Amino acid sequence: MRGNLIFIKDLLNVDIIARTQEELFTILSKPLSDNGFTTSDYLTGVIEREKHFPTGLPTKPYGVALPHTLPKYVIKNSISVGVLKEPIKFKIMGSENDYIDAKIIFLLALRENRKQLWMLQAIMNMIRSKEILNKIATAKKDDVFEIINKNLFPKLQ
Repeated sequence: MRGNLIFIKDLLNVDIIARTQEELFTILSKPLSDNGFTTSDYLTGVIEREKHFPTGLPTKPYGVALPHTLPKYVIKNSISVGVLKEPIKFKIMGSENDYIDAKIIFLLALRENRKQLWMLQAIMNMIRSKEILNKIATAKKDDVFEIINKNLFPKLQ
């Protein structure tokens, strides 16, 4: 746990095979639910929010998405991270018709809006680095876990 944000190895999946966002969100939300961090409606909330407020980011060398939903679906602040074997399409944040192929997904489960802003800023700072994105996209699970901990929570190490 970092501050009061939970990120444990159970919440990290690498080499995910998913053909749709819904399939991906199901895979990433399951450990959140299994650990009691989210309500039973969390997955539906994420799917619906992504339809209306897309979260794809055209980062290089790999696209990233930051799906999340309303705080009412969250029991404990946590983050589930997924690295896809093959990217899937996400609409670019703030766009009408532009898409990216997202390979790295940060599924946020946050109880407070100010926590969402803090976490989004921390993730944005981390994913600006092509080197870090490349490492996350290609490393083994234990290494990805360490990379994220080191770069997402540097002040809390």
